[in-house]
Amino acid sequence: MLVAAMTSFAAVGATTDSIGPIRFDHLSIEHGLSQSTVSSIFQDSRGFLWIGTEDGLNRFDGLRFQVFKHDPLDPRSIPGNFVWAIEEGPDGALWVATEDGGVARLDRATGAFQPIDLEDDRAARTLHVDEGGTVWVGMRASGVFRVDPSTGAVRSYRAGLDGLPDDHVYAIHRDPADRLWVGTDAGIVEYDAELDRFQLVHDPAAENGIGGPRVRSIMSDRAGNVWIGTYENGVSRIDPASGRVRQYRNDPDVRSSLSHDRVRSVFED
Repeated sequence: MLVAAMTSFAAVGATTDSIGPIRFDHLSIEHGLSQSTVSSIFQDSRGFLWIGTEDGLNRFDGLRFQVFKHDPLDPRSIPGNFVWAIEEGPDGALWVATEDGGVARLDRATGAFQPIDLEDDRAARTLHVDEGGTVWVGMRASGVFRVDPSTGAVRSYRAGLDGLPDDHVYAIHRDPADRLWVGTDAGIVEYDAELDRFQLVHDPAAENGIGGPRVRSIMSDRAGNVWIGTYENGVSRIDPASGRVRQYRNDPDVRSSLSHDRVRSVFED
């Protein structure tokens, strides 16, 4: 298991007594990692670990690192060095979202990165590749892009036009029921394929809302619940069947409460 360091950690439904001793091996610049600030970790279908940092993409095979960095003289190189997100398509190709170079597809056979034209916006924050190969990209300030790799067609979704409450997108997730969720700085929305637009499903200001608007992570558990991590309002659990929402917040007087209300990632073990 490879773990990026974080400021705080909390387990819902677990106690320290139920967790045995864990040994950590440290992998750093001394071992070949391109940079020490890790923003994403992804394991592909071949078993390789891909690690995105603020200065380069790294592939780890269990023994050594291979580093990918942008080379202005090589159009086949990765277009940006600040890597936010990594995903694999159904064809085995790797997709990366970068802060400084947009989104690109890595062809495993040739080792070449193919950048995707997203209307001159180069700040991509998150992405999701569905089973059909369609790529959904969340941008820092220009909403969502849907990319069809087979045709090259690109469709943009913007706030005020296509149902997004805000153009700052930090999380995209497809749940087991095939619903596509998008987290923004103004709440969470669900994609309506028939209307080809997004719908606000949980108003943060509502009494039964998710607690705060600034969504940073979305995850589905094995029971089908959707967990929402927010920047400053803890975690919310949504039951899609009933629409009920339960919030988990930090309470300094309760030791077993969430350790901090700023949640960037949620994971089920």
